[in-house]
Amino acid sequence: MTFGQIIRSRRNSKGFSQRYVSTKTKIPQTTLSDWETDKSLPNVVEAYKIASALGCSLNALVKDLSPTG
Repeated sequence: MTFGQIIRSRRNSKGFSQRYVSTKTKIPQTTLSDWETDKSLPNVVEAYKIASALGCSLNALVKDLSPTG
């Protein structure tokens, strides 16, 4: 899985909208959309904010990351 797919999957499994995560993290919804569609990647601080909003650790987000994307 790509990082974007992981974010989207975790967000959907929690029943959270992009708007909700955007509000919790203060990251623009358009930016979240770009990450989820693999148009760009968050930096470490932003990824940590996403993990926190999704109720998991950053390590939990990256553990499913495929080396080839």
